[in-house]
Parts: sequence; structure tokens; C-alpha cells
Amino acid sequence: MNRLRESDRCSIGERWLLASAYKLAGKPDVAKALVDNATSCRRFVFADANPYTFGSLLRDRAVVLMGLTLLGRDAETSALLEDVSGAALGR
Repeated sequence: MNRLRESDRCSIGERWLLASAYKLAGKPDVAKALVDNATSCRRFVFADANPYTFGSLLRDRAVVLMGLTLLGRDAETSALLEDVSGAALGR
């Protein structure tokens, strides 16, 4: 995890997933530092053209939503929650 943390090539979803892992491992300060330096979670870009992965823009948004919840940043989740739930329901 430390090697990934030092990389600058993480996507937004990857950075939030790593922050969630640090939070669950009992390192909330490291988790907070990871996402405080990350680009705003409202700017999602999914550029993976490989059809053989489970990656998607919806998945990345859900990962960020999970990370926000784990880090106790509930005030920031409402708009993202509406977006993810609407997309999951096909709206």
C-alpha cells in the first residue's frame, strides 16, 4: 500500500480505494492525506478502453462514495449518492 501511495499515477477511484484500505487498517491520518491531495471527486474520468475489466465510471463513483462514508465525510455524500443510485436504477 505504501508503494501505491507514493505513485502519482492513481486514478480518483484507485486513490479513494487506497484511502479506504488505510482507514480500515487503522491509519486514518494517512487516508485523509491521500484524499485531501486528490483531485475533486466530482471530476471523474474513465479512460479504460479495455472491455475485459470490471471498471466503469459508475464503479469509480461508488468507490468514492464508499470512501467518503468510511472517512466520515457524510456531508459530501448526498449529491454523489443521488448520482450513483440514479445511475444504478437507470435514471
